[in-house]
Amino acid sequence: MEKGGEPAAIAQDVLIRSLTKICQDLNNVEISVHFECNQKFSSVEQRLDQRSPAIKKFLLDLAKKYETPGGSVLDVACGPGKDSMYLIHGGFKVFSFDLSDTMVEEMETCKQDFVNNGYKEFENWSIFKADIHEIDALIESNKDFPAQYDTILLLGTIMFLSNDEELKRTFSKLSKLLRPGGALVVDYRNLEAMARTGKPVKGGANPFTAVEYRHIAGVAPFAIYGPAPEQKPIAVFLAYERPDGSNLYTTSRVFTREQITSLAKSTFGENCKIQILHDLKDESECPPEGTAIITYVIEKPLE
Repeated sequence: MEKGGEPAAIAQDVLIRSLTKICQDLNNVEISVHFECNQKFSSVEQRLDQRSPAIKKFLLDLAKKYETPGGSVLDVACGPGKDSMYLIHGGFKVFSFDLSDTMVEEMETCKQDFVNNGYKEFENWSIFKADIHEIDALIESNKDFPAQYDTILLLGTIMFLSNDEELKRTFSKLSKLLRPGGALVVDYRNLEAMARTGKPVKGGANPFTAVEYRHIAGVAPFAIYGPAPEQKPIAVFLAYERPDGSNLYTTSRVFTREQITSLAKSTFGENCKIQILHDLKDESECPPEGTAIITYVIEKPLE
């Protein structure tokens, strides 16, 4: 939060950052890294099945829709690159980055594994370490990177941002890197519903991943509310159990539909097209209270 902001907003920001730090201290980072980067695969092909068929088809179709000759996809803060893999296998040129050295090393290991097993398309997988807050400057200064991309993926990421300003800055940086007519894909857990009900949607399962994180029994999601008179939820605490029995704790900022669409329009332009999907379905097919993941496809207007 910028200096000189409203006292209530500053207090909210401090509270969320403090709770986030507590969660980080509770999490065993070594276990987290081990879980994400040391999964065993009986074949290299299994690496392509870490995401559900629904999300794979959706992103492959979307990347095809926005593909231009010589164009490419940018996968932002992508962890071990699970989405990048099947996009590359589908014939797309992908640039993938994460801030974690371990995640970057895991992607490099995965890339070599594919190449060694005859998947030559992975030779062109571009992997690098970068901070999302500095990505525009890094790409602009490196002649090996395209200046703009057909499709940019921001998946499972904004839950780690602390406030509107951080989301606005992220949108602004990615807007510079998205070609006119291209699309930014953003997904977000339905924390609004969790805050309202005090219950995990669909038991806390992510319908798009093959690895299930379950909410710890007896530890219900709880919301942190802002000041009166609005008293809107500003963050939600969640406690997960991984399949290996280790725990993961998160405090995530609640970004409402109105906040995300408003920030998108202020960044990409009032004429930008925004498609909102509930678990990759039309909103009419999946009511908000039963939606686990909300996906936004933001199309940058042609200049």
